[in-house]
Amino acid sequence: MYFSCSDKSTNPDRDPWEFTLERLRCFGVCPVYSFEINNTGFMTFNGIKYVKIDSTITLQIDNERINQIEDLFKEFEYFSFDSAYVDGSVTDMATVITSLKYGSKYQKIIHYLGDRNAPQELWDFENSIEEILEIQNLTGVDSP
Repeated sequence: MYFSCSDKSTNPDRDPWEFTLERLRCFGVCPVYSFEINNTGFMTFNGIKYVKIDSTITLQIDNERINQIEDLFKEFEYFSFDSAYVDGSVTDMATVITSLKYGSKYQKIIHYLGDRNAPQELWDFENSIEEILEIQNLTGVDSP
């Protein structure tokens, strides 16, 4: 099991951070949900539509996964992305909104999935976070 109710320890050397991801509607039946997670492993998932769990639940994520997520922030250089990728040349797609507050830095990114000019690294980052957290177990669908 990837969630741990007993491991609520935190690393005092870890910089505090908060990350959010929200998937908005598309024209079809794309899953609609959001989650927020912080460096202590506290996570809130809010399933809205076309998801397996269509309510708000709170989870504790183990330290190994928290470390993996934190590594992704650095690996993908989250703060180097533009704040918006919203070209609508392909229509009826979902939008992913992420935000990261890491220490004193803050970035919010609006990523319309129909924007073919968005960097592949952003897509990879979003999907990697969801894979680490095994979000498909909460939504019932794999990440796009």
